[in-house]
Amino acid sequence: WSQAYYKMGLAQEKAGKYSDAIISLKKYLQLAPKSPDAAKMKEKIYKLEYQAEKVLALADISDILSSFAKWEKRGQCRFDNMMFENIKKVSPDSVRVIVFADGSRGLKFAVLKVEGPIFKFTAKIRNWDYQDAGLRSMFGIEPDLLENQIEVVSREHVIVRQKHIFNQTAARRLGTQQTVGSCEYFKK
Repeated sequence: WSQAYYKMGLAQEKAGKYSDAIISLKKYLQLAPKSPDAAKMKEKIYKLEYQAEKVLALADISDILSSFAKWEKRGQCRFDNMMFENIKKVSPDSVRVIVFADGSRGLKFAVLKVEGPIFKFTAKIRNWDYQDAGLRSMFGIEPDLLENQIEVVSREHVIVRQKHIFNQTAARRLGTQQTVGSCEYFKK
């Protein structure tokens, strides 16, 4: 049955399931220790172990999303302290994020699924110049949108890209409809 483990290990490698491939190929070597390709398989296992270390599981990504705001920051991101310090892991594959921020009414959260190393969410941000509810209703001021894309590059590096899309009133006042920024975080 050694060949079944060998073929299963190769299929698991192609599917990116490196940890499973390692187990299968080690079982292959255990069942066929004198195989002519034993040395080649040992080398393949070492390479797979290296690849498996680099691959982040969803639980790892959720952990990183919940902690990277405390890392060393480089670059410009808008509302990053508020947005990222409030990301909390709620399960191995989901986190809680801010989806609405209003200076007078507080924060609203949503739980979103983590599906890979690139995590996206959009938050509505009430324009802080118009915190007064009376002014908001009088002028019909809508919230701004803040599109966040967080890429977990590794256990020590995160890249954030943000697009701040202004409401119509702010866009007229500022002379632009949006700004784009990015920043990077590095684990200390």
